[in-house]
Amino acid sequence: MRALHTEIVHDPVLAADYVKRLDEPMRELKKNRLRAAQSAGQLSDDLDLDVAVDLLFGPVLNRWLQRTGPLTDEYVDHLVDTVLQGLQPRHT
Repeated sequence: MRALHTEIVHDPVLAADYVKRLDEPMRELKKNRLRAAQSAGQLSDDLDLDVAVDLLFGPVLNRWLQRTGPLTDEYVDHLVDTVLQGLQPRHT
C-alpha cells in the first residue's frame, strides 16, 4: 500500500482509478457509520461527514505511511475518542 500511494502521487490516471474503485466506496461506508451515530444523537446533525472521515482516518493513514510513531490499538482508541468527543452535539 505504501508503494501504491507513492505511485498515486506521480500518476494522475492511477490516482483517479484508486479514488473511484477504492477510496470512494470505503469513504461511503465510513460516512454511513457516522450517519448511524448522527441518527442515534451521538454526533451533530449538521456535521460535515467528509471532514469527519478525514479527521478520523487521516492521522492513522499519515502515521502508517510515514511511520511517524507506533500505530497501536491504544493510539487509535485515543484518536477516535478525541475526535468523536469534538464532534458531539453542543448543548447550549
